[in-house]
Amino acid sequence: MLVLFAIAVVSGWSSIAVGVKRLHDTDKPGW
Repeated sequence: MLVLFAIAVVSGWSSIAVGVKRLHDTDKPGW
């Protein structure tokens, strides 16, 4: 159970990180 919870947290965190990175990419087109 703990392993499944850790996997869910990691996948959710990476999706949030990707969303934040896309926001920054649209904010700064040069990057």
